[in-house]
Amino acid sequence: MTDEKTETTAPKPTAKKAPARKPDPMARIIADMKEAGKALGGFGTKDHDEAKRRAYDQLAASWGRDHAITGEYASGLLSLSFEAVACYRREKRYALLQLAAVALAEVERLDGAE
Repeated sequence: MTDEKTETTAPKPTAKKAPARKPDPMARIIADMKEAGKALGGFGTKDHDEAKRRAYDQLAASWGRDHAITGEYASGLLSLSFEAVACYRREKRYALLQLAAVALAEVERLDGAE
């Protein structure tokens, strides 16, 4: 009698597929925003004179005070909107980013409510 060793191999574990990545909701919102921008067309970029700038700045401050008291979305949005049109060119990008951040956050909140 010969000693024969039978070699048994354990079954190889099957590789698990990674779960499908959920689409980023903000990517969808930004794509929708770009589509909406195309539909709106271009806007003029002429700077305002000082009198208009001051008037818009006063409106921004007024709506900002209202937002600080009431916390309402509309007053905050109006404050940021007037601030964006009141500011000088070197400040405009930051002001527009703030306005966009609030608007996109609200869209994201609305999408979550669906």
